[in-house]
Amino acid sequence: MKELAIAAALLAGCSSITVPRQDGSARLTQFQERSRAIVAQERACKNSVEKQTKDQLTQIDASDGFTQSKMKSANDQKQRQLLQCDADAQRATDELFSKERAEYESQAQEDRDRSTLMMMLTTSRLH
Repeated sequence: MKELAIAAALLAGCSSITVPRQDGSARLTQFQERSRAIVAQERACKNSVEKQTKDQLTQIDASDGFTQSKMKSANDQKQRQLLQCDADAQRATDELFSKERAEYESQAQEDRDRSTLMMMLTTSRLH
């Protein structure tokens, strides 16, 4: 009986010093919101590039002898900028996945440690 009381006191003490975990569904929601923000940023970047290119193409004087060259240059620049938007979004997504994976690994390690401690506390005999 005395052992049970000591184990209960240890459990209460250990549980009070642990940092409260974020609920799994809250973490998932937060992850999804960050992912949606990345997609929105990418879309805004691409829309900006499209608008900028459209503005450049309307500025090109049709009577100019270099019209085709200027149009090709504007389209090439557009493609480079769109690829940059894609690369930035991919980099942000990779960072997000990396952070999320590290968080899950850390949480799994904490769960294993807690489980080991609980097993040691409940199976050890006090003298």
